[in-house]
Amino acid sequence: MNVEEQENKYIFSLAVPGMEKEDFTIEVKNGGLSITGKHTHTDTTKQRKYKRREYNYSAFTRFFPLPKDANNMEVDAQYQNGVLVLTVAKKLTKTESGRKIAVH
Repeated sequence: MNVEEQENKYIFSLAVPGMEKEDFTIEVKNGGLSITGKHTHTDTTKQRKYKRREYNYSAFTRFFPLPKDANNMEVDAQYQNGVLVLTVAKKLTKTESGRKIAVH
């Protein structure tokens, strides 16, 4: 797990190879990020008159408290090449003006 702080956001990166984006459940609760991953894989091959089956199941749950200046309403998650990246915007300070617009 890597946590990077930038001027206007925090970036959380987790290496979780072999999973699909549908395998993750991400929630903002209790002042932090809750990340759960569950993956089941079944491989069936025929060799002569026999079948061989392999089961692979992996699961994890991680919880990370968010910094006080994190905006828990602006969280983005992306999974690519075995890395889950969560971006959490920082709250606007009183001296800042304007409104953040998300581009999808």
